[in-house]
Amino acid sequence: MSDEAAAPPKKKVRWGRILGFILFLGIAGAVAYGLSWLNARTYYLVVDATEVRVGKGKMLPMGYDPFVPPDPALRRAYQPFELPGGMRIERGQRKLDDRVELDQALFQVLQDAAQFSLSKEDARTPELVSLYIERMRALPGVNSEQRARIDEVAKRALFIEAKGLFEQGLGALKQAKEKFSASAEGGEASAKAAAAPYLERIEGALERLDGSRPASPSAPPAAPPPAATSTITHSP
Repeated sequence: MSDEAAAPPKKKVRWGRILGFILFLGIAGAVAYGLSWLNARTYYLVVDATEVRVGKGKMLPMGYDPFVPPDPALRRAYQPFELPGGMRIERGQRKLDDRVELDQALFQVLQDAAQFSLSKEDARTPELVSLYIERMRALPGVNSEQRARIDEVAKRALFIEAKGLFEQGLGALKQAKEKFSASAEGGEASAKAAAAPYLERIEGALERLDGSRPASPSAPPAAPPPAATSTITHSP
């Protein structure tokens, strides 16, 4: 048998499969790059059990990092913020295509949080409402009508703060009256004489203040905001 006949047959290179595999890799890479490009331009509004956060998509098909604007003046507007306890709002995350859309969604959440805090009138109301007003005013994408609504919220907040100060002052006067009375009770004539002018002034002030205080004080009614449905949805 000749050497030519004994040689094993050469395997054929299947160029079609190789080219098909290369083409598949190219298409997969292009799709991954396109999804990454879109995600990198997407904003995320995330509402969890206790706070709200803003994210910016990574240069990957999915995922995000905390959004930190390059302009230091805007960073405060997009930092996480606390929600008032007991507020009912749908939890989850929402994808937003641009920053104007993000600002509008953030404004709605902040406005709802401020209104809820004002309705509670608890010890943390002034602190939280002040935070929400500051954040709403810092958003560059709000319009003139929304800025007018921010001013209305700020006025209601001032009213509630002033009412709290009034009640504190009234309570302080009542405590002062009790202490002046205790200092004069059963004491020397000089002690009674020293306390008497203060007691007279406090009693007169309390009489006027208690008489002028409304029976059921409440904040002046604010113009209701336009009806809006919840914008926070769970992403798949």
